[in-house]
Parts: sequence; structure tokens; C-alpha cells
Amino acid sequence: VDGNDPVVDEDAEAERALADSRSSRRASTVSRNSDAKSELRLRTAARLRPETSVEQSRKMLEGEESSDSDDDEGGDDENESFVEEKTNPGLYYKLHTRNPADKYYKKVYTMLPKTPLLKKKKKKAASYLEELEQHGVAVKPPFSTKGRTERPATKKVQYIRRQLLSELGLSQWRSREFWGMMIMLLIVFWIRLYLHYIGQWLFLNAIRIPVNRFEILAYTVFLNYQNTLLFTREEFGVFVVGPMTNIVLFALFILASWASQKTFGSFPNLLSRFVIAYGIETALDPILILIVDSAMMRYENQSGTGAIADAAKLYWHFYRLDGNGLAGAFLTVFIYFFTVFVSLSLLYMYFLKLHNNGRMLDIYNRLHGAETDFFVPQDLEVSNEELNYIIRKAEQWRGQEGERRKTAVYDYVWEEEEAAARDASHTRREVTTHVSVYTVHLDGLRELYRHFLRLPDGTIIEVFGDISAAGKYALDDRTASRLQTAAPVAPAGEVRGFTPYMSRPVTTGRPQTGFLTVPGTAAAPKPI
Repeated sequence: VDGNDPVVDEDAEAERALADSRSSRRASTVSRNSDAKSELRLRTAARLRPETSVEQSRKMLEGEESSDSDDDEGGDDENESFVEEKTNPGLYYKLHTRNPADKYYKKVYTMLPKTPLLKKKKKKAASYLEELEQHGVAVKPPFSTKGRTERPATKKVQYIRRQLLSELGLSQWRSREFWGMMIMLLIVFWIRLYLHYIGQWLFLNAIRIPVNRFEILAYTVFLNYQNTLLFTREEFGVFVVGPMTNIVLFALFILASWASQKTFGSFPNLLSRFVIAYGIETALDPILILIVDSAMMRYENQSGTGAIADAAKLYWHFYRLDGNGLAGAFLTVFIYFFTVFVSLSLLYMYFLKLHNNGRMLDIYNRLHGAETDFFVPQDLEVSNEELNYIIRKAEQWRGQEGERRKTAVYDYVWEEEEAAARDASHTRREVTTHVSVYTVHLDGLRELYRHFLRLPDGTIIEVFGDISAAGKYALDDRTASRLQTAAPVAPAGEVRGFTPYMSRPVTTGRPQTGFLTVPGTAAAPKPI
């Protein structure tokens, strides 16, 4: 076949055209995939871009760099132009990389002037006095009872109820305290039961009434006597003396707790739990006796052969005398209410003021007290050892730029002028010492670090703010005025102490040229 054969040339051209069409389709497919990926990337970036608020727009104005802003503007111009959809000829779209509303607000806030109100203010560090003012000693917030009537009695009862349940451990029945208290109540149950009937037995023997049977059982006591021999007052005494025996013994336990706290300063915790358990059983004594007697059907009159229930003694006595026991029933109910009221009153007073060495009342006052209830006149008082320690540490302190701390001592002497002229040996004088610690810089600048006052009565207090307010309860008015107006000033190189003369009519003074005596073995102060 000749090389110039036209048939071969046509076949070769057809193969080249087919290869070119395949490469163009492959290139268009790649371009469409790249366009789809870039569009997906832009949409994902726009979706993940955080929403811009008013505060963030101000932050953009102050914190964005110029290069970033230029890039963003250029990108916006490029992205916001219409782009033709290659797969669909004649279709155009526009891609927004930023929320149009955010972009509008950015332009609006760009035109606003940068005033101090729009700039973000830096929080100034609080001073030591401002930090102290942020704390209070009262737990109860101010104006917490505004708009409603104060009910201290109701709050006390609610507090006693919560503390009693907490003391008994009922809220945590799996705890060791709960089961220990249950065992204590079980032991006290028998003690209370036997003392109730022992008191009645002793009363019957005291009035010479024969007792036919006195038998102690596990759950009750069988007491049988000839009730027909008793007068009304004697039957009434037998009925009352049972619960009153436990009440009197409970009162003796309270007295022993009070005496122990007054003498030794505390009462054992185990005995405190025993007393509170006995008080609870004493308050429930008439009810527990009534439940046991009702279960044993002792309310029936057994013609002197069996024990009669305490609640039925007066009823059958009046029924035997007058044929109607209604008066005895009313009298029984009244005595029960009276004994329960006395028992609960003693229990309330003991639990609130003496139980666990008076902790309950202290917690109540702490929770419900106002800020004025905890006012301490010299709350910032320090000891002499602590002041010496502060001065010694100040003398040893060195700053990063060579600063040092120096202490200045000033005596303000008050004397009676007339007494000084009349008799110098009997002159009335008061000395107020002002101790100030300064931070001295290398350029001569002095900054007050801390300062203290030693009042005429020997009290040492730290002063914050107005110096006259610190000792207004112990200082003379003129001394306080002098302390406020004539603040200590001394050269930076040598901070010494001197005594300035105070204004007339009752002033005199003398210089002093020494620091406070600081022991060489000064140690950190112990907590007061």
C-alpha cells in the first residue's frame, strides 16, 4: 500500500479526532469536578462562618489587620460577580461568602466615630479595701424579706424541724449515725417505760396504798393496786406522776448539760444524743403508754384483778363515784396536753440552746442574722506580734526595679493644757501611734503600702481609706482631724518618725527618732 494512500490518511485523521474528543471530554469533566469542589468549599466556608453581632463588628474595626480586610474586600468583589454555569449554558449564579446583613452592619458601624463609649474598657484591678468590701459576714441577703411580713417564730420552728431530722439522720438512713440513733431510741424506750411505772409505784408506797402486783415485762409493766381506797386527789396524783417522772428526769439531764458546758466548756457528744433521745421519748410517753394499754385492752374495768390503763384511771374513778366518767375523760385529755406541752418546751429549749454545745442556736443566728448583727467595732485589730512580723518582712522586701519598703512611726500626743500648767506630775495624756509602711522607688517616689494605728487604749488596728474613721470610737476629735490632715511625710532616703505638735487648746508633743522594736526572731503570726 502506498504511503500516500488517501484511505489510510482518512483513518488516521479519524483516530486523531476521536482521541481529541475524548481528551476534551475528560478535561471538561475535570473542570466541572473542580468547579463543583470549589463551589462546595465556598458554601461550606460560608455556612461555618460565625454570625457577626454588634460587638463583633466593633471588634472587626479595632482588631482586624489591614491585609486581611483588603483580602476580604477583594474576595467579596470577585465572589459577588455573576458566574456562568458551564453545564447549563445561559444560567448564571452569584455566590455570597458573607451574610449580606452582616456586611451592611459592618459598613454602618464603620462610619461611627471611635468614642470612649464604644471602646472596650479594661477592668481596673480592685484594691485591697475594695476586695474586702465585696465580702460580708451575713449569709442572709439584704432585702430578702421585702414585700412580706417577717415571721421569726415560723422560721425558728422550720429550722428546728430540719435540724431535728438531720440530727436523727432520717434523711440518710444508710448512714452509721442513723442506726446509732435508732439503737439509742430503742434503749431509751425501755428506760422511759420503766421509770414511768416506777414513779407510780413509789407514789403509791408513799401514800401507803397496798400494791397487789408489780411485774416488769419486756413491753410494759403490770401494776395492780386497790383503786377503791384512793381519794380523787390521790388517783389524780397516780395518773400525773407517771409522765412527770420522765419530765423531771429530763429537766435534770438538761441541767447537767448546762452545768457541764459552764464548768468544762463542753458536753460529750454521746451524752448529748442520749439527752435528745430521752427528750423525744418523754414527749411521746403519754401516747406510747396509751398505745400499749389499748393493745392490751386495759381500758376495761376488771374489778380490781387487772391493771387499768392510765388514760382510763380518772374515767373509772369518777364513774364509780358519780356514775358518770365524762369529767374524768376531759381531765385526762387536759393533763395529756399539758404534759406533752411541757415536754416539747423543754425539748425545744434544750435542742436550740444546749444540744451539741449550743451549735444549733449559733447556726440559726448565723443564717438569719443581718449585717448589723455582726458588727465588730475593731474588726481590723492585729496583734503586736503580727505587726512586728509585717514590719520585718517589709524591711526585707526588694522590688524588681530596686524598690524598698521603709517604715515610719509617728506619735500624736494629747495632753490637757490646764493640767500641764498646774501640775506636771498629774498630767493627763494620750498617745496615738501611726505606723506607715511605704514603698520607696529609686527615683524618690514613695507609695503608701499599709498603715496602722495604735490607739491610746493599746489597740492596734489596720487602716483603710479615711484614717479618721478607723479610730473614731477611741480617738479625740482633734487627734482624728490631725491624723487626717497632717499625713506623715518624710524624705525618701530616710523615713524617720517624729511627733508633730497638734493645734490648741489641748496639745503638746515631743519628737521620737526610732522605729518600732522588731525582734530578730520574728515569726509568722498565729491565727487569732
